[in-house]
Amino acid sequence: NSHRYRRYPVLYVRDGGKFFHSFTGVVEQLTTDATPHAPEMIVVAIVEKDRVRDSSVTRSLKGFTGKEESVYESSGGGERFLRFLGEELIPYIDRSFSTSPYLIYCGYSFTGLSVVEALLSEKRLFDGFIAIDPSWWWDDYVTERRARAALKVRKLEKAQLFMAGSGEPYPTNYFIESRDIESLNGILEKARLPGIEWKFKRYDDESHHSMPQLALYDGLSYIFRGYKPTLEELYNEPEKLRQRYENVSARLGEKMMPGEGLLNSFGYQFLYGL
Repeated sequence: NSHRYRRYPVLYVRDGGKFFHSFTGVVEQLTTDATPHAPEMIVVAIVEKDRVRDSSVTRSLKGFTGKEESVYESSGGGERFLRFLGEELIPYIDRSFSTSPYLIYCGYSFTGLSVVEALLSEKRLFDGFIAIDPSWWWDDYVTERRARAALKVRKLEKAQLFMAGSGEPYPTNYFIESRDIESLNGILEKARLPGIEWKFKRYDDESHHSMPQLALYDGLSYIFRGYKPTLEELYNEPEKLRQRYENVSARLGEKMMPGEGLLNSFGYQFLYGL
């Protein structure tokens, strides 16, 4: 991998069948044009075979309505799925493509539980974590309880976490009343762990179902904050760009550079146009 000309961060997206087109569209918008929010990256969309099994680390039959449901029969394979990512999928992607070691894991609703579990895991697979309105209610808040315990002892280094919560509640005559991932924000505030930076954002005007693309946009922008150059720098103060990317690289623990296309574009503008 080291001899390759360019290396790209990798975004691993759960619910890939649902989100591939819209999420890759968001990534393309964020990583191109004159003031990109993030470096160009490879998107690996994981199409779910059994999202209940692969997202939950415990077995339970109780659903969001408070009743037991047979759809949850296969639950409890979440840790095995994280092993599959670490031992099979990530090494395969690294062998096959020009990847950098900077990896981001994104999940939504039920698959968002897996993102938090990956953050809590002793074996660190990812650097950035985007948890979009995860099913925090699962198995009587088991992931919340695990977070409370793990974050007392876990050593984290240069981890970036973006948590998104929806604004519109479910009708209480059909669904249990539940708290959401904002409670993890509280746990992190209390733990004051070095080595992790995080942000929680609530989308007041969005339902659980309407917010994923907004949250991905904001999540990637948060992880790579400071990457976006200003027009003032690009036109008048290009000497400041070096410091900008040195700062982002130091914060993330991985070298981040502006794209070649961007620099070429401005180079040619100044050579021939301006």
